Parts: sequence; C-alpha cells; structure tokens
Amino acid sequence: MKKNEDFVLFDLSMIPNAGSSMVLNNEIMLADNIDNIENNKDNVYLNINGEKVRHSNYPLIMNFSLIIICINGELRFKYNLKSCILSKNHVLFIPAGAIISSEYISDDMELAVICFSDRYMYQGLGYERALKFTDILHNAPMAELNDYYMEKYINLYRQMRDVLGDENLKYKKEMIKHFLHIMVYYGIDVLNNQTEQDKTVKGRAQIILDNFLHDVSENYRNERKLQFYADKQCITPKHLSLVVTEISGRSPSDWIKDYVILEAKALLKTLKYTSSQVSDMLNFSNPSFFNRYFKKSVGCSPRQYQLEN
Repeated sequence: MKKNEDFVLFDLSMIPNAGSSMVLNNEIMLADNIDNIENNKDNVYLNINGEKVRHSNYPLIMNFSLIIICINGELRFKYNLKSCILSKNHVLFIPAGAIISSEYISDDMELAVICFSDRYMYQGLGYERALKFTDILHNAPMAELNDYYMEKYINLYRQMRDVLGDENLKYKKEMIKHFLHIMVYYGIDVLNNQTEQDKTVKGRAQIILDNFLHDVSENYRNERKLQFYADKQCITPKHLSLVVTEISGRSPSDWIKDYVILEAKALLKTLKYTSSQVSDMLNFSNPSFFNRYFKKSVGCSPRQYQLEN
C-alpha cells in the first residue's frame, strides 16, 4: 500500500497527519486522528510545498473531492471566497475544483477526511444521482449532523478504514466505493432537507445572489461580463448589480474579479506554472493584460507574488 506522499502534489490543505493516512491506487485516501487524539493533536497541520504550517495564507485548488467529518474542535477556512466554520458534529463536502484557504485549526481538532477522485466515486452512482448531489452541494456544502447521522458517518468511516488496511482483501476497491456511495446517499438526504428548509426563509434577492455566485464559480475563467450573468437569470444587468451589491455589500464586478484573482494566486503558488501559463489558463487576451489586471488587484506582479514567502 502506498503512503500519502503521492498526494502532497495535490496540496491536501486539511489532512491531519496522524500516522493513519492510507491511499488506494491514488484514487482514494483516508486520514484521521479520531482514535488517538492526545498523541496526534499536535500533528494537525497543512503541508504546503513540503513545509508544515498550521494554516495556509494563500489559496489552494482542490484537484479531488473531499468529505470531512468533524468530531470535535474547530476549523475556520474560506471556501470559494466564503468564510466558513467547521465545528463539532458537522460534515463538509468539498467538490473538485474548489479553492480553499485555511485560517485556523484548534488544538482539539478531531476529524476524519476522505479524499477521492470524481471518476472513482461517480462510477456506479448514476448520472441522475451524481447530478443531484452536485446541485445540492452548490446550495449547502456543509451540514450539521444529529446523533443518528453522526454515528452512521463515523461507523462507515471506520469500516472503510478497516477494509483499506486489510491486505488480504481482494475487492477492497469495490467495497470502499460502496461505503463511499452510502455516505453520499446519506449526504443527499441531509443536505436536501437542509436546502429545503433554507429555501423557505430565503427571499428572492438572496436567491438571485446565490445563483449569481454559483454561476460565477462555474464560469469566471471564461466570462467576466455582467451581461452574461444577468442573462443566466433572465434579468437585466442593472437589476442584478443592484441586488448583488445590496445583499452582499460588494459589486458583481468585485465578485468576478476576486474569483479570478483567487485562482490566479492558487495557480502561481503551486510553483508549476509561469505567469504566462496562468494567463492562458484563465483566458486572458495576453500576458501583459493579465499582469496589469493582477497588479491592480494585488499590488504586485504575478511573479513577485509567486516568489513571496
């Protein structure tokens, strides 16, 4: 069985290094500190380009999906620009492509993390269910679990860990996938109920804002004009601008720009791409325009930002 070195290149920003990380075929990884928190509480750190730190000061792009089950403690982070707090008896679902920056991890943090490739997880789940789960994640990626669901998730995780650690099992890949699917089905149930409850208290303006932010997260690499996002909701750009600014306190242009800059920062900090390559990946007309766009927002050039500690 491989160790978790294969995953360091993927910038696993929320993995507790508790000595119990396990990887199968570079498609699924389990990591936790739930059974030996006293010995492992000082080992919950981020691995950023080989450096162990308590949290990252810059964003990281998730190249895989995660399920994080929080048994105790608190984790503060930003998820696609939104400030979030993961605390006791909560489960967090992070889809591939999300941009995460961790801000604080409490000393009593106790959690279990499941990382997996979408290809591995969605095989056998079915297109309709996968689409349903993705749609629910847009509205509510984090849910508070009651005692019944918390027990289910912890038991499922422990069974997955036992299977993954058993060298004598021939079909462990298939078994783990079924456990993962059960977790997803529970997640659909919990998140769907939460989403329906949220809809009853949300007004039309909040729904417009939520839909706008979702559309931006899906399209900011290619579309930066307000008209595009207004057309998505069949409203005028003026109305969209008024609603977004009034509810969020920030203009639509600011939201779009922040998504672009957030990914640019994350790509630069991987140290795998030049400024010109990042410019191409974010569909800028040319590197010079990207450099001006970045410097106006950040205060330094992309290269200078990339070389900062």
